[in-house]
Amino acid sequence: MLDALKRQEEVFWLNPKKVPFAIANKTCELSMTDVLSAEARWQRFAAFFKKAYPETEQTRGIIESPFRVLFGMKEALETESGASILGKLCIKLDSHLPISGSIKARGGVYEVLMAKENENATHLVWATGGNMVPDSVMENYYKKGKEEKKQ
Repeated sequence: MLDALKRQEEVFWLNPKKVPFAIANKTCELSMTDVLSAEARWQRFAAFFKKAYPETEQTRGIIESPFRVLFGMKEALETESGASILGKLCIKLDSHLPISGSIKARGGVYEVLMAKENENATHLVWATGGNMVPDSVMENYYKKGKEEKKQ
């Protein structure tokens, strides 16, 4: 499969270690409480994101990737695999996440939010490879720092 990827050929991979949910759920370190806690944290910070990042206006400040139905793909996969797929086949477009542009960066943002709440931080520094902090926010931050330095 790696050789096919290197040749930029289409590849279909079915995880051979996939187990039924009932089994995986018993060994998962995360609980529904963890999931609900994370959701609540994103909701608490939604107003900030909506104000600081206009591109989250449509999602009311929630950083989430859109889902799209893959028309025709389900049938192709069923033919290829010989298995029946129940329901709709969708793709989660993490590449279209507002602000962060990737699920990994979104995880980094979440870690910052956790630090803010768990450590009662009053100031946060975001070090990113991208431009996640709006220019106006950075300008105000620099201005405040210069004023404090004069005192």
